[in-house]
Amino acid sequence: MKITVLGKGNAGVLTALHYAYYTKFREEKYEIELIYDSNIPTLTVGQATTLELPHFLWEALGTDWNLNKKDLQATQKNGIMYENWGKINDRVNHGFSFGTYALHYDTQQVQQYIIDKSKGLFNVKIKDENVIDYNKIDSDYIFDCRGWPKNTDNYEDLINPLNAVICANKELTDEDRNNINWTRAVATPDGWCFYIPLHNTVSLGYLYNSNITSKETAESNFRKQFDVTGPIRESFPFKQYIAKEPIIDDRIILNGNSLFFLEPLESTAVNTYIEWNRMTYDWLVYNRDDAQPEQLKHRIKSWTKNVQNFILWHYNFGSKFDTPFWSYAKQLSEQVYNDENMSYMLDYAKKTPDWKIRCQSLTDNRSGYAQWYPWSFKLWQDGMTTKNDH
Repeated sequence: MKITVLGKGNAGVLTALHYAYYTKFREEKYEIELIYDSNIPTLTVGQATTLELPHFLWEALGTDWNLNKKDLQATQKNGIMYENWGKINDRVNHGFSFGTYALHYDTQQVQQYIIDKSKGLFNVKIKDENVIDYNKIDSDYIFDCRGWPKNTDNYEDLINPLNAVICANKELTDEDRNNINWTRAVATPDGWCFYIPLHNTVSLGYLYNSNITSKETAESNFRKQFDVTGPIRESFPFKQYIAKEPIIDDRIILNGNSLFFLEPLESTAVNTYIEWNRMTYDWLVYNRDDAQPEQLKHRIKSWTKNVQNFILWHYNFGSKFDTPFWSYAKQLSEQVYNDENMSYMLDYAKKTPDWKIRCQSLTDNRSGYAQWYPWSFKLWQDGMTTKNDH
């Protein structure tokens, strides 16, 4: 079987690596090919991950902290520090369990690292080519990971209050170096800003709604609030969506921004790419009866809607700012309570003490809602309704 992956962004390289690595355990022969157009640069956003990626890199490539220091220069992410969200606490920490971590990294550096290692370890064939027609590709299956679609006619809208971002970099301060293990998610009058400490710089992204705040006002507020004096790295509007047909003609499989896009709160993108690769692997490699195209389409849409709802729920408690954006966001977020699974998780989190909900040996605590488990619901619910002492 031959599998071709189009695009060398986060989704492209992770899809190629996933299939190159796990098919090595099979007796059948698989050929993995990655095609990208070097004239199309990848985005520099998507610089924070969840817990799955570091383990996958270690498992497939042997990446550890020694190799990281030399090749990746990623920094350790131990959680997300929410600042100014809700009305009660100045900070709420969505921390990871002791002994686990995610990553902050330079996306283009990591992408090239994965390509180079995959080519050497698994003989992934790399081509620099502009593909226009799927039919010109001699391959059994094609993963299209080439970024945003030219239009969203064949996509369903996802619900979220944001639609634009302004990104910049600034120098690491001593405080950043002392707190380098957290992604900061800072609520602002216009939305929120991610603050990601990399090994040699801080990456910031000011997210807002352009129907409420003009680009000029957003940039001015961004510079004032976060002391940004250097150039703007990139600035763009965005839509949030999921493909109506994630699998086309039982041969073309969408992934990355070709599949869906949602704002970066909780770093859901990479985790969803990995989860979708697992789902499609059950079809392409195992040919499982319960993992055929129609079933997979339903599963990835359900997963993405759950991601949408969990993120949207964060806006339900408002922020320290009583502004038009936060009024709109809070009103929009009320829709999450229409989801029975979400309501069940919330009810369970409210009535279960924290010492009990952390125990992963309990079946109820292993019931997931997209990438989250009851502990994450408990943490946010308590952080928004109870005064903490730190």
